[in-house]
Amino acid sequence: MTAIPLQIAVLTGSPPAADAVGAVELVPTVLFGLYGGVLADRADRRTVALATEVALTVLSTLLLANALIGTPAV
Repeated sequence: MTAIPLQIAVLTGSPPAADAVGAVELVPTVLFGLYGGVLADRADRRTVALATEVALTVLSTLLLANALIGTPAV
């Protein structure tokens, strides 16, 4: 929740761009948080935990790769 807006602020030099990214991150969290709770209650907990950890690992690796290249993409 902090790293991406910070990286956008550093890359663009625009605090409003970082604020916009923060808002875009917040909306799905609020909207899908309710559905995630229902999914967690109805599905097998191990399956949900494994799927979310795999997704987190893949997306974090992609963000790291983008940050480490010579000219990171916004």
